[in-house]
Amino acid sequence: MKMVDARTRLDITWTARNVHPWDRHGSQEQTGAQFVRQALNDAEVAITRLFDNLPDIDEIAVSVLESGSDKIIMAGTVHRSSLANQTAASVKMRLMNWGIRFSLAGSYFEPVSDR
Repeated sequence: MKMVDARTRLDITWTARNVHPWDRHGSQEQTGAQFVRQALNDAEVAITRLFDNLPDIDEIAVSVLESGSDKIIMAGTVHRSSLANQTAASVKMRLMNWGIRFSLAGSYFEPVSDR
């Protein structure tokens, strides 16, 4: 037997954190926009840290749940090699380029189907 290919994959699900009460002083739309920015930034940081700290992992399957719900607001599989493509100016575009799917309706996430 001759091994041709092997990959290691991490499946991870986390719940997006709520906007801190001190930052909820604006309108619902402003708070929603803050939640979206925060969740996107948190996803980028989590994915890059996981790859940095787990050098044997080739790909990470991500699901992010809405706080207090089982609705998936972000999902996708990120391959280590896709992190080399960090030329996009925004976090939103970097995540999309990496393979993370999400849908926005104004200042709010819409649920996405699981991976």
